[in-house]
Amino acid sequence: MICCHTPAQVTQGLQGTVYWSEGNMMPGPEKSVQGKKGVEREIYIYKAVKSTDTEREGQLFSAVNSDLAGKIKTDDKGKFVISLPPGKYSVFTKEEDGLFASIFDGEGYINPVVVKSNEVTEITIDINYKAAY
Repeated sequence: MICCHTPAQVTQGLQGTVYWSEGNMMPGPEKSVQGKKGVEREIYIYKAVKSTDTEREGQLFSAVNSDLAGKIKTDDKGKFVISLPPGKYSVFTKEEDGLFASIFDGEGYINPVVVKSNEVTEITIDINYKAAY
């Protein structure tokens, strides 16, 4: 399911921004820094999944063994909002060669977010697998 809610329509779920970063991200005036910018992407939201329940090729995931709770496409500035029931989820972006997520919690869950009853959780996703820090 691809949703297209406006923030005013969603009273429970996720909203956020997806940024793309590439190139030299090191600070310094003589460095060539392209920076990060909001980008269009499909967001895949699964029931919370641990890294042991996925297949990974390099920095991208080729398979996620969990139930898909929803998916949504960001706007051209990387903004999105989606209605979801309360629960714990793992959030990925769809890249050309697989799914991307780079944050793990202490229990092994991938890019975990929690949606609470009657709340909209704000998240930021940095797609940074082509950036150098």
